[in-house]
Amino acid sequence: MALTVFNNQKNNFLKSISYIDAFSYEKSQLLDYLEDIGTFFSHICTNQNFINSLHCKKSYFSEDVNEKLYFELISLYSRYFDGDFDGAYQQLNTILPKDEIEKSAYSDLGFVEKRILSNALSIYSMEGDAYFCEKNCRKIKFRIKLLQWSLILSWRV
Repeated sequence: MALTVFNNQKNNFLKSISYIDAFSYEKSQLLDYLEDIGTFFSHICTNQNFINSLHCKKSYFSEDVNEKLYFELISLYSRYFDGDFDGAYQQLNTILPKDEIEKSAYSDLGFVEKRILSNALSIYSMEGDAYFCEKNCRKIKFRIKLLQWSLILSWRV
């Protein structure tokens, strides 16, 4: 039901991206919104319009290093689910390699940092790095839905 409603309103969501910089919310909230609608777009398999709309707003999220990375990971995640598995994975390895994830200070993560790690670890887990992801999720004390499914599937193989 929710996906049907979303499918009927997808153009409105795309339009909202075009004027997202006019909202007076914190950028972290806007990024969370973009991640949420990106998830819906991936579920109805129409990522390309979403990816194109995101590209137009890249500069808006470029001031803060973590917000920029979060924005890039939202885009990567959408590209990954649009079928650009190798390209998205290679870019992830460039912008947030696994050794950087392991070196990160996990004691005091804010919302944006957790979302960065969640998106990165989700892609890494789907590329066969489920053990690495589970180990780091335990370290930072949060779970990723896709990671859980990835681990279940990898145990059956």
